[in-house]
Amino acid sequence: MPSSQGFVLVAKPARARYIGNMTPPGSYPSDLSDERWELIAPILNAWRAERRGQGLDIGRPPEHDLRHVMNAILYVDRTGIP
Repeated sequence: MPSSQGFVLVAKPARARYIGNMTPPGSYPSDLSDERWELIAPILNAWRAERRGQGLDIGRPPEHDLRHVMNAILYVDRTGIP
């Protein structure tokens, strides 16, 4: 919509969020396979629930998918990024 100064305000597109088992485009070879993720997901989800239960249950809920966190850790570990 044009304004009186002659420029247009454009809203930024929203960042894509990946929910559940959706993976972002361009995954890496170091990413966990579905089979490996099924092995460790219950352990990490139990850890998150236990950790959340020990707090005062205030604040924002976790917004990062644990699978993406693990993929990032494995990427750094396997590629040697400092």
